[in-house]
Amino acid sequence: VADELELADDATIGVEVTNPDGQLVAQPAAVRWRKTASLDATWQSGVSGDAKVTGSAKASVVDLTDPPQPGLKKAVQVEYQFAAGWKYAPVRIGKEGAAIEGKPAVVGMWVFGNASGDVLRCTVRDNTGQTFQHSYGAITWTGWKWITMPLDGTEAGHWGGANDGVTRYPIQWESPMLIDGMRLKTDQPLQVRATGFAVGYPQPMR
Repeated sequence: VADELELADDATIGVEVTNPDGQLVAQPAAVRWRKTASLDATWQSGVSGDAKVTGSAKASVVDLTDPPQPGLKKAVQVEYQFAAGWKYAPVRIGKEGAAIEGKPAVVGMWVFGNASGDVLRCTVRDNTGQTFQHSYGAITWTGWKWITMPLDGTEAGHWGGANDGVTRYPIQWESPMLIDGMRLKTDQPLQVRATGFAVGYPQPMR
């Protein structure tokens, strides 16, 4: 599924769950995936959080010699380091972010993990200026892994704008990826790479 997704600019993926006898158990609604967050854009990062806690982060777009699948040629690479305390690294596209078409429910991406235990999140802003922060969870793996995070405002922190937890479209990226140090100390520089950014739109059952 991921191979088909990443090689197409726009692809609808459906899933059927069957038991060992071949009987249909479940058929979730199909999802239409569309590429987002072009890696030709200007990506940047820095650190936020407690000003008394030291840290650094730098983002750059790099060529891939080890893509997770054919057709993916570039990735955003984030090099970062945090002291113990509240520190995180938002990764942004340019200074103004990038618009997201329609009403997507999920974002997906390939992430080359570092098993650091740092937490991956993403943030979007709605048309009232309200920011929503969605979370995937801790980076517990090394190598490439396909991950997804919701984008529909469910189970998300929110602040600013209307500040009522209701997403008002259209939305735009603040940070397609955010690395949260979870107050843990990073004793040496770490690196995370991500590619194949896509947003998913639920499709009605036919």
